Amino acid sequence: MSRGSDTAARTAADILSERAKALAKPREDQTSDAKTVVWEVAVVRVGHQLWGLPLHALERVLRTPPVTPLPGQPSAVIGVAHAFGELVSVVSGQRLFDAPGTEPEPWVVGLVMEPGVVALAVDEVMGARRVTRDALDASWPPHGEGLITARTLDHVAILDLAALRVDARIVTEQAAGGGGA
Repeated sequence: MSRGSDTAARTAADILSERAKALAKPREDQTSDAKTVVWEVAVVRVGHQLWGLPLHALERVLRTPPVTPLPGQPSAVIGVAHAFGELVSVVSGQRLFDAPGTEPEPWVVGLVMEPGVVALAVDEVMGARRVTRDALDASWPPHGEGLITARTLDHVAILDLAALRVDARIVTEQAAGGGGA
């Protein structure tokens, strides 16, 4: 691969990452009212943890389809499955979030991520909710930690899609580098 195409691939990856970060940020409204909705999320349970998955990235929720394991995949990828009308990577929420539970997780949530959909396996889908500014835990670090962009007072961790998109536990070296051997 030439140096020029390497720069172009890296630039495209940077652009996609910036877009994902912008989408993951809370909506900025004109008012700082405590009741302002900053996220709309689907709340899922993984092990004993609660996670908020941004609704704008949600494709669909299905029972976990048959999964075909593939060798050499990152630690949280349990294989591939036909779901959401395409062949998708299936990521174990328990492995990704270090939340032990009973595998296999019975549900998959389709998250729209560049370049396609990722099926996140979860233990339970609890419903949707609007997260208001006053529901956020102000003691949580302002820039989140790892895959968490914010946390609510009732301990729902809001998933940071930009961080997930580049997490080494789900991204292969080939995918991160733009492919090619």
